[in-house]
Amino acid sequence: MKLKEYKIFLLFVAVVVCAYYVRATIYERESATIAIEYKRAFGKDIHFTPFMVESAMMYSYTKDVGCGAGIDEFDSSLVGMNKISVHRQFTTALEYFLGYGYRVKQWLSPSTPEEIAPTDYEDNPDFTNWIRIQLRWWISLISGFIFLILIVLRIPWKIALLGGVLHAVSTAAIARYTAQDIVRGNFSLPFIVATFLAAIWFLRTPSFKKLCLTGILSFAALATWDMTQICFSLWALSEIVRLISGGIANRKRKQLWIGLFISAIFAAILIPYHREHNLIISPMVMIMFPLVIALQNLLPGRPLKMRIAKFAIAIFALYGIWFAATKLTSFGANYSHFAELMKAKIRFLNVKPPNPDLLSFEARSVWVPAMHSADRDITRSYFPLILTLTGLVLLLSVIIKPIRKAFRRNMGVAQFALFMAVFYSLTFFLLVRYHVFAIIFLTILLPIMLHIWLKNAKYLTLQHSIKAVSVIILYFMIYNIYFKGVLTPKTVLFSAYHPLLGLGIATLAILFAALIYFLIKKQKPKLIFYGKGLIISIVIALLAFEVDALQQQRIYSKHLFPQVAALIKWMRCERVDQPILADFELSPLLKAYCNSKIILQPKFELGKTRENYKKFMHIMFHEDENEFLKFCVEKGAKYFIFNRGYAQTPSWNIYSPMYMAAAHKLKEDCPANMMDLQQNRNRLRSFYEIKPPQSLQLISMRFIIYKVISDNDKAMALKWAEDAEKMMRDGQYEIAARLAKAAIYADPNCPQADIMYRKMYRRSPDIYLRGY
Repeated sequence: MKLKEYKIFLLFVAVVVCAYYVRATIYERESATIAIEYKRAFGKDIHFTPFMVESAMMYSYTKDVGCGAGIDEFDSSLVGMNKISVHRQFTTALEYFLGYGYRVKQWLSPSTPEEIAPTDYEDNPDFTNWIRIQLRWWISLISGFIFLILIVLRIPWKIALLGGVLHAVSTAAIARYTAQDIVRGNFSLPFIVATFLAAIWFLRTPSFKKLCLTGILSFAALATWDMTQICFSLWALSEIVRLISGGIANRKRKQLWIGLFISAIFAAILIPYHREHNLIISPMVMIMFPLVIALQNLLPGRPLKMRIAKFAIAIFALYGIWFAATKLTSFGANYSHFAELMKAKIRFLNVKPPNPDLLSFEARSVWVPAMHSADRDITRSYFPLILTLTGLVLLLSVIIKPIRKAFRRNMGVAQFALFMAVFYSLTFFLLVRYHVFAIIFLTILLPIMLHIWLKNAKYLTLQHSIKAVSVIILYFMIYNIYFKGVLTPKTVLFSAYHPLLGLGIATLAILFAALIYFLIKKQKPKLIFYGKGLIISIVIALLAFEVDALQQQRIYSKHLFPQVAALIKWMRCERVDQPILADFELSPLLKAYCNSKIILQPKFELGKTRENYKKFMHIMFHEDENEFLKFCVEKGAKYFIFNRGYAQTPSWNIYSPMYMAAAHKLKEDCPANMMDLQQNRNRLRSFYEIKPPQSLQLISMRFIIYKVISDNDKAMALKWAEDAEKMMRDGQYEIAARLAKAAIYADPNCPQADIMYRKMYRRSPDIYLRGY
């Protein structure tokens, strides 16, 4: 290995280690904060950070692989979805990666019996801890790959190192990527960024091996996350823009896009999830990739009008084919919820309307905090400085003539990162989750821009410096006014973000003044010295503000971790093996930690899961007890876990269940109202409240567990009570006692069963989850 390559490898490792350390530190801090919540509730130390919602679903399958059982083709615990292959419902590559990773770890370094001993809350804490460590190392590769992308683009290593480190410490890159949750993007993003790296490497120095590597990586990226198709479609769009703008279409570019197209087809055919969701007729496969390949032969060397005309003809033809194909398949239905969300956000200018009737159910149900829009506070939290600084550098690059010329000359290097950074930064305001893509391309683009500035700084004059200072002052004035939201002398002059930024602006102003002075005096050595000082100050400020933003902590009091943990402990003790109906946020935790059979789940890409949730929400707020009983019986539910937040969160809260169901007020006899207050619960005839043990009473602060009593249960309870009465009269007390128990458990609300039980046992009945 050459010395240069050896240094690059060491720097790559250093960036990855830095990224891992920051993510591990953030996770430990958040885990400790959750432990404080447990301490307040239980009065003792509990170390349990559960995976939430969809992460819990993935954890349950990861656990199956890790323990050696593997993932069953059909999951009996997914009631109603158990006849659809698990691999068609989920992309399961991440689960196998983590599960087999633990098995390899155990083979190399087995854990002690104490480390793998079950607790009240989970089966194997050692397994949970290891998969988080493994996932964090994998996630951290993204920062290292960004460093390598900049190296392949021939950016000086010091500037390339800035890009990698900046991603390693940026809030936007860390927010959902500390392995506190298992997220599909955790596994797929390293493949996505590695695909970009391999593609750029191939375009720089083509070879068949590099082309094959790019194809393999793109296949892995597509196979592991359905969001990849959107990212790769945008990649294709950036190439289309380049071609329309007059970009060349050489042989290596044609080979690259044909290779990517073949990989996409293989993913669509070979991956069960993509076969179920019809990736083969997605816009990426049927429009974007074919369009790029076609335009590479149709556009180069043509006049602009001819390029636009041929592009319009090609896209209309491909769109027509795609539109016809979607009408014959379920592709549109699978992703209609996401399309409805984006249409609603555009229609209402990114502000969720207070009237739920203005949105479809799909838009209401998906427009939740996890998919919300960005506002000032969110933007400030995720992008404390890099988004603003990159925007400022781009603005100055357009205004300052020597830099503008240099930027045009280097467009081949910057075009892809520029297109993707601008697109994802703008769409971040529509969908906050795009922050993870935006930060990747911002940390690639900013070092490229910085390199262009440094290479061409010698062409700057006094006039350019004065113009730059004026633009910077105006930019930060507008910036401060926007983020503060009011116009006062203080918001114009001082930073709305942080006092340090005001000090930083003052420092930059002094350095700019020094630059202008030495430009006037034409003292080149001092000019270079102060110019470097300015760049170093900007870099330090950028890193300092990103690190400072990491001090933000989540507020966990609203997550009710103690109540959830207590419920999990109770359910694990009882080992209920019958189907449980709970909302789609709680159900995955019951599956993951209690091995429960669940009915609702958060994987909304299949229309059946969305339809179940829609029907459930409608009945909860618009129907009565009888209709809810029919729903429970139809779905096979034996227990229902009621979330008291359903009735207690008002309809004007745009994220409340009432809003989701478009219920402007609670109907007196709707299940959400009947199941909340004690005086209403006593009127229920088809549901019986099962109270938790005295030591776990805090469960009732949030959840009420009901036994579902079907009409058949009622009939059998009455029959058994009558039979018990006959057996008692005949002197067969043992059989009568057993019949009395069976009757009271079948229908605890049955008066005859209650009377018979009291006769036989001389006490009131105690009904538990698994019996009496």
